Amino acid sequence: MTPPTDTTTAFRKLHVPGDPFILPCAWDVASAQLFAEAGHPAIGSTSLGVAAGIGAADEDRETLTATVDLAAALRRALPDLPLTCDFEDGYGDDPESVVEVVRETFVGDGGLIVDGINIQDSRESRMSDPSVLAGKVSALKEAFPTLFVNARIDTF
Repeated sequence: MTPPTDTTTAFRKLHVPGDPFILPCAWDVASAQLFAEAGHPAIGSTSLGVAAGIGAADEDRETLTATVDLAAALRRALPDLPLTCDFEDGYGDDPESVVEVVRETFVGDGGLIVDGINIQDSRESRMSDPSVLAGKVSALKEAFPTLFVNARIDTF
């Protein structure tokens, strides 16, 4: 089990019913630093920005390496701020593969390099089976109890 970090604890404290906060989504280190300088208490990443930065389509699993590289760069640049990562559909078709991808990409020597991830209900503009998304979220929470998992609804 990964113990909570100071940034994970700080991120959880930002979630107060009736008192929302704005979580800006950065596409590179410079944008994240600008958001931090503007006073935002946490930073997210954007899958669209990552995809555009490498010339790929959003919701394309070829963005995994760039997504992880950005998360690692943001953690190095802003070590004291909570960090969440837009993690597409989890880069896997089933709960076990999503957990393995997170384990292989986001676990460093000091534990998880992100405090939270967004995982969406679609891939390539097609809605996923709700039970599959629920299974992914449950598996992630079981494997990484301190990870904040935001199950997003992206279908439209």
